[in-house]
Amino acid sequence: MNFGIRTKLVILMFSIVLLVGVSISIYAIYHERTLSLGVYASENREIVRLLSELVLDDLDFNDVSGLRLRLMDAQAHPRILYVYAMNAEGTVLADGSGQSYIRETQPKDPFNQDILGAEDWITKKQDWVLKIGGPVFLPNKTLVGYLAVGFSMNPAYETIRSETLTNLAITAAGLGIGAILVIILATRITRPISQTVDAAKLIGDGNFSTRLPVERQDELGALAGAINQMAERLQSTTISKAYMDDILNFLSEPLIVLTPSEAIRAANPAALSLLGYEETELIERPVAMILKDGSHSLCALSDLMEKGPRDDVETTYWTKDNVPVPVLFSASVMRDRFGQPEGIVCVARNIKRRKQMEEALRQSEQKVRQALEEREQLSRDLHDGILQSMFAVSLSLESSRSLVRDDVKLALRNVDQAIGQLKAVMREVRHFITGPPSGLNYKDNFEANVRALVDSMTAAHPTSVALHIDANAATAITKGQAVHLLNIIREGISNALRHAEAKQIDLSIAGRGEATLVELVDDGVGFDKNAKRSGHGLDNMKARVEMMGGQLEIIGKRDWGTRIVLEIPHESTGVAS
Repeated sequence: MNFGIRTKLVILMFSIVLLVGVSISIYAIYHERTLSLGVYASENREIVRLLSELVLDDLDFNDVSGLRLRLMDAQAHPRILYVYAMNAEGTVLADGSGQSYIRETQPKDPFNQDILGAEDWITKKQDWVLKIGGPVFLPNKTLVGYLAVGFSMNPAYETIRSETLTNLAITAAGLGIGAILVIILATRITRPISQTVDAAKLIGDGNFSTRLPVERQDELGALAGAINQMAERLQSTTISKAYMDDILNFLSEPLIVLTPSEAIRAANPAALSLLGYEETELIERPVAMILKDGSHSLCALSDLMEKGPRDDVETTYWTKDNVPVPVLFSASVMRDRFGQPEGIVCVARNIKRRKQMEEALRQSEQKVRQALEEREQLSRDLHDGILQSMFAVSLSLESSRSLVRDDVKLALRNVDQAIGQLKAVMREVRHFITGPPSGLNYKDNFEANVRALVDSMTAAHPTSVALHIDANAATAITKGQAVHLLNIIREGISNALRHAEAKQIDLSIAGRGEATLVELVDDGVGFDKNAKRSGHGLDNMKARVEMMGGQLEIIGKRDWGTRIVLEIPHESTGVAS
């Protein structure tokens, strides 16, 4: 049990009083018992001495009748249990029973033997009998016989019992008075101690205006004065705990104070509101319950002492409902006035709204980037598809105009071909309006698509195109790659026809290890790499090659023709056009 100091002091002092009182009582009882037994024995020896004087003459003259009468009178005494007289030889002459049962006998009990050898009266207590006996002498010291008397111990024991009860009553009364005095004294001693303890608690809670009354001139009075001086110094030099609590309570940012072992010591209302906990649910709990997945290492005391405070580290607080809250986390070591660490202060700033804005901005940027990419894709497809198809139509119409006078049938056939190409352009425009533009009406056979593309572009043009296509290499090309390659080939042939005035074009498609090699060579006028270009054809080529993860090399020199080389890696799935 946890007793207070007053109870402990009362127990201690009463134990001392009880020990002393009981010791005195035991000693008194023992002393009274010894004294009572001694007095009782002395009184009875005096009775025996007087009795011996009465029976002296009877023993001297051997008057048995008179001796028996005197002994019977003596045994009538309430204390005497038995009495008998013996002659000088130790033979019983008479006893006080009136019947003389032991007359003419010589008792053999040890006490009787002691009497026969004694020179004076002897006393022996046996059970409840006090035995007194000894020799009877004439005035001239002549032995005339022996006298033995047995006294009852009941009167002595009654006296002892009465005296013991009286002694115990006095002891109990003394202990009662002692207990009252102990309680009064303990209260007088412990009241200042209790006041001192209460004052120390109030000062510890930050109430530095607490003062103790100095009413004593002993050590307790000196202690009260010292505590008052300490409170005065603290009041003048220390910010009160209530003041600090007010600051923490009105702080809008979540603040948590940890022990050096990373257990939560305190949390302000902002932190409790953010996390959804009651204060009692957090106190003395590990910080890992709100900083999960190892992020509680951000407030490890050893790291903070070695590397210094952490400032604005992005991490996540976890609420009571296991909801993540993004925060900017800062932590620093709190030290006492001796420089020793006594805790860790953690401050967090809720950046959930900022994260939401950042996510919204990221999504907006992604949509803008996607729109720009779609615009670039649309621009490439328009350039590589519809514009090149329009160019093919213009070639057919120009060829038809020159053939109208010389070969009307051929001119009409070219016009029909131009009409078909215009219809194809219309379909492509419709694809741009209703769905993702491909720039081509692609069929599964890549080689057939290449040949059809070349035929459609050179049908009305005198330029000769030589095709060299490896069937295995063509088969390895995916649909997505095929769309890009067809647009690149169409752009290259178109440039050779429109700008280079080529007479011969060589197109080869072959395999090279884990890649496909496409090479397009013309004998046109070439071009100057450094010259400023207004079109988007070459840029579109480069963009498409990059989308396929390949490499593009364009070699061109004025009056030496143009060589376009592509190396496209194989892939297991198609690339979106």
